[in-house]
Amino acid sequence: MGFHLPHNFQTFAVTFPPRRLLRAAILSASLQPIAVSAQSDTVSQSVAPPAVTSGFGGPTRKLQLMAITAVGAATFNQTLGSPTGWSRTWGGYGRRLGDQIGFAAIEEGVRLSLGATVGWAPDTLPCLGRSTLRVRALVPRLGCAIRETAVLRNAQGRARPNFPLGVGALAAASASTIWRPDASTPAKALSLVATRVVVVLGATMMSHLVADWQNDRR
Repeated sequence: MGFHLPHNFQTFAVTFPPRRLLRAAILSASLQPIAVSAQSDTVSQSVAPPAVTSGFGGPTRKLQLMAITAVGAATFNQTLGSPTGWSRTWGGYGRRLGDQIGFAAIEEGVRLSLGATVGWAPDTLPCLGRSTLRVRALVPRLGCAIRETAVLRNAQGRARPNFPLGVGALAAASASTIWRPDASTPAKALSLVATRVVVVLGATMMSHLVADWQNDRR
């Protein structure tokens, strides 16, 4: 017996384009809060390597969140029937779930390993130039979110590129071409890797933007 979700979800999946961006968005948006949390633990502006085990209450809590978000992303992709090479059955759902878990494990493992190696801390410099008006504050907030995504700080407080995040996303996306049916040709594989890397970075930036806004409300 096939695994199908309610008809209204199926109708939504058919009529809401484009599928690839939706698939990538739900993947990264669901996984990135975990990655951002591990980078954004409380640190001083000068010294402190990125935390590798804290984040949402410690490693156990983080593993629980990774499992929950993987199930959510796989369920969403099941409603889209994406990738199309995997059937909308329990077997296809298992493959989609495995894709989410594999991607998250590789991305997190590479990023945290590199972060621990270089010992750079998340960028915690204050965001200047904000307006008290919410609409006008969006532009400087967005600039800060981009900076927090792209920049880490060494022990002297100097800016360094956040290559642990980029390399982690690239490694996970590249590895996923091994098992993804929509990477059957070099061109498709390159497109899949580029899409997943871009959306990982974009979702990370959005996570910083939301976290920054929440911190200002406290």
